[in-house]
Amino acid sequence: MRNLLWITGRLPHPLRSGDALYTAGLLKAAHAAKLAVTVIGLPRSPDSKLNVLMSVAPVDWRPVIAEPNSAVGSLVSALPKDAYTLYPPRFKRELAQLLERPWDWIVFDHARSGGALKLARRHARKIAYVAHNVERNVRREVAMGMSGNMFRPHYVVDALKYGRLESKIVEAADAVLCITEDDAEIFRDRGATAFHVPPVYLGEKLRARTISTETSRRVLLLGSFDWVAKQNNLVRFLEVAGTRLIAAGIGIDIVGSIPERLKSSLETTYPAVKFWGAVDDFREIAQDVRGGLIPEELGGGMKMKTLDYIFMRLPVFSLQTGAAGLPTEVVSKGFSSASLIDLAADILAGIDNVQDLDARQKKAFDVCEKRFSVSEAAATLANIFST
Repeated sequence: MRNLLWITGRLPHPLRSGDALYTAGLLKAAHAAKLAVTVIGLPRSPDSKLNVLMSVAPVDWRPVIAEPNSAVGSLVSALPKDAYTLYPPRFKRELAQLLERPWDWIVFDHARSGGALKLARRHARKIAYVAHNVERNVRREVAMGMSGNMFRPHYVVDALKYGRLESKIVEAADAVLCITEDDAEIFRDRGATAFHVPPVYLGEKLRARTISTETSRRVLLLGSFDWVAKQNNLVRFLEVAGTRLIAAGIGIDIVGSIPERLKSSLETTYPAVKFWGAVDDFREIAQDVRGGLIPEELGGGMKMKTLDYIFMRLPVFSLQTGAAGLPTEVVSKGFSSASLIDLAADILAGIDNVQDLDARQKKAFDVCEKRFSVSEAAATLANIFST
């Protein structure tokens, strides 16, 4: 049995963001592949207790109970802000103790865990890197997209730091695990041994559903809007596409955590939009809409909420950039738009063709059920970590 030390800056709980969901799925698959995994990281929230973490995946959890470093210190550090803040002294001490054990692989989950790279490289182990995105590209896009924002210079510098750190991790890695094949190709072009490991869908699957004229003329946007890039995407969507949908009498439901100040501002500007905030179970909301939305212009990788839509049997209205990671048969049976204006036009053109919407959701469900399963990911991980 292969022994893996899995280093993650933030433990994957609660499962409300794409990075937590991807990590949790990989850990479930690693357990199914009979890999012995020990996970070290800072709790993401105060309720990330051991018993809760064991429900995420039955692995050896080593939460480090410590305050993150102050973000101010990252200004004079070579590390990007997240990597700096998530590598406090206590984390370093506890990781150093774990590194004395005979691991077969050391896994760096997300570039923000890279603060520990120098320490880990002192030990003769194989290194794997779980790339949630191509950070060098995504962080630059986010920084460039903040035109007119007074904090843009900070994001530009942080993006450069992320790019340098990612390059160091990739250079050290014996294997790079990627959420999409497109990302894997980018890393291969940079000389890495990269593998496409599709995410595991962790939610419940709706075994049957029919979209009909009785279904409300509404669309659903899931997300976690705590990161500035996600907030910018949300504002842009409402400004460009949302106004067109509202004018046509199409309702919009937005589900997910969002800073209260932004939520209040958007509720005032768009009173017809329903902001639900973070909810434990969105199934009832999903059952009375005709489609799910992927309107992100910024941010790479696969959008994990796509799988929520598909397995809740919602056809997906997406920008072309949001279709990354989906099987070709699913993309061809979805709505893939070149711009936010086109996205609004596609929704307006398709929202009342309920028979077509119903056929699309059924096809997507059937194709994706096996592709995004624990068994598929486990087989891939068993192959990667077999040496």
